[in-house]
Amino acid sequence: MSGKDTRLTPAEREQRIAGNLNTCHVWAEDGVHVAKLRRGDTSEFPPLPVKDRLRALGRDESDW
Repeated sequence: MSGKDTRLTPAEREQRIAGNLNTCHVWAEDGVHVAKLRRGDTSEFPPLPVKDRLRALGRDESDW
């Protein structure tokens, strides 16, 4: 599911982002993913490449 998450305030979004910020290229503070989350856009969870990898390993998406 992706779209606009209007339930969180900007401060709440920042708090959620903070735990993962700069831990990898996806969570780079100047990256596309973080910019989308800061705007309030939601993303698929788990991200599509992770879903593909889990399926390739014969695992369920809920394992992630």
